[in-house]
This record gives sequence, structure tokens and C-alpha cells, in this order.
Amino acid sequence: MNIMVDRDACINTINKFIRNKQLDTAIVLLEYLCDIKNLPNKKEAIEILSNPALISMLIPRIIEELEIELHLTRLEKNNTLILVY
Repeated sequence: MNIMVDRDACINTINKFIRNKQLDTAIVLLEYLCDIKNLPNKKEAIEILSNPALISMLIPRIIEELEIELHLTRLEKNNTLILVY
């Protein structure tokens, strides 16, 4: 069964991560991506990738993949990234 990620929730979470750069927010984004990609071993992937050093390297790519999958457009306004659809 494919779980659909709420687009608005994803946009809000990306913007929240851009503002606060917190690990727990990055992990939520990783969970969204795992749901979208329908990974059968989501729990194991999140355990491995939620290492702070590893996720900090991967988060730009995670956000980029979410933008592609959910057809989000990234806008820059006053050096702050804002996502809109």
C-alpha cells in the first residue's frame, strides 16, 4: 500500500527545516521521502540515516527529491528559501 504524503505538510516541514535546521525536522523529511518512494524497509533506513553527521550531508538531496516528487518550486526571497506550488 502506497502512503501519500500531504503536500502542504511537506512544504511546511521543509520551510520549518530551512528556518531551524533541527535534526528531528530533517528526520520527518526523510520519513516523507521514504513514504513517497514506498521503501519496504523504511524503519531500517531511517535508523541508519538519522545519524546527525550522515543526515546533515544528505538533507539537501532529500529536500531536492521531495521537490521533484511533489512538483514543488523553490523560490528565493531575501536569501531565504521559500517553497510554493
